[in-house]
Amino acid sequence: MSLSSTAKFSSAAKTSNSEDGGKRRTHHHHRLWVVTALVLSIVLIVGVISHPSTAPNNNQEKAGASMMMDDIPMLERIKTSATRTAPAPAPLPSPACTFVECSKSSCDHVMAPYLCLTHNGGPHGGCSSAPWVVGTCTTSCDERGCDALRIPDDVKSCEGVSCTTKEEGGCTCEHGAPYQCLVGSAAHGCSDEAYHWTAYTSFETCSECCDTRMCQ
Repeated sequence: MSLSSTAKFSSAAKTSNSEDGGKRRTHHHHRLWVVTALVLSIVLIVGVISHPSTAPNNNQEKAGASMMMDDIPMLERIKTSATRTAPAPAPLPSPACTFVECSKSSCDHVMAPYLCLTHNGGPHGGCSSAPWVVGTCTTSCDERGCDALRIPDDVKSCEGVSCTTKEEGGCTCEHGAPYQCLVGSAAHGCSDEAYHWTAYTSFETCSECCDTRMCQ
């Protein structure tokens, strides 16, 4: 083999080796790109699996907040409608009580001066610190002026009225409280007020009284 043939063969071999090396490098780069893409895909899939509800939860929170805000006007409309359909009860007129009404009542003239006289066709007698309202009482009066009322002339007094004997149930009260009730649920009761049994108690409580100072 001549020297020129040897040189040509050597050159051809080098060219062939260079081409084979380039092909191998290209194939290696291609495999490296495929592996890199596969790894990135796996990372993305793992991330989605690990946090599947982040976006939906945010959307749900936003939707819930929107619903709550939308409910506020509705609640206000319901409150307004309820207020319009259920007006506050009107207060019942309460003129000043008469002497008889004052005397028959057990209400405190300062703390609970509003006396309900009748309701639903019958006597009531309830006391209130505020005016009665329509639907809870039919007629009422105000006792705040009761203490300034004078006893009417036609109201009888127990003073000077003779009592029955002790055997008949009279003359049992001492002179410190000489006015005795004779008939009624308060029979044998004593008072130091001459009008107590006639002006300040009901007829059922005491219908007849006397003055034990008249007893012998």
